[in-house]
Amino acid sequence: MKILKIGLILMTYCLVFAFALGVVRTITKPRQEAVERLQRMSAVKNVLPQAEKFVEKKLKSGVSYYLGVTRGDTVGYVIEGKEYGFSSDIVAMVGMDKDFNIQKIEVVTQSETPGLGNKVSEDWFENQFSGKSLAQIKLERNGGEIKAITGATISSKAITKAVRETVKKLQGELSR
Repeated sequence: MKILKIGLILMTYCLVFAFALGVVRTITKPRQEAVERLQRMSAVKNVLPQAEKFVEKKLKSGVSYYLGVTRGDTVGYVIEGKEYGFSSDIVAMVGMDKDFNIQKIEVVTQSETPGLGNKVSEDWFENQFSGKSLAQIKLERNGGEIKAITGATISSKAITKAVRETVKKLQGELSR
């Protein structure tokens, strides 16, 4: 009988805390989404700074991208690229000009190994992509111009693939 009583008490605690967590999540979710939107738009502006405004559009495949506009003229595009690295998804905003040459990339989220794979979000690594065409967006050992991070080849391959595949997809759908 004592075990049943302890079990009921524990179950009551679990239900109360689960309900409390649900309430907290419901209250904080809109604010979290607003912060994520602000971070996303900040990254969009960072990777295509010459654009005065951004117009969100969708590809036929349903993927969203941003059209960068200055004085009524299209100056480029911004799209999110995503690829699984060594231990997490690596998500990057990719800014490119009208000719689909990379202007800048910015890693938005990653949870790669500290001191190794997480170097994909450092400026020196991200800056390697600036000014590159689709053909150049490969690691050096694969005939491209991107230097891999020593000890983090998988993460380097992942971000390079994410950028290359994203540019290829956008270019393919917009060139039709």
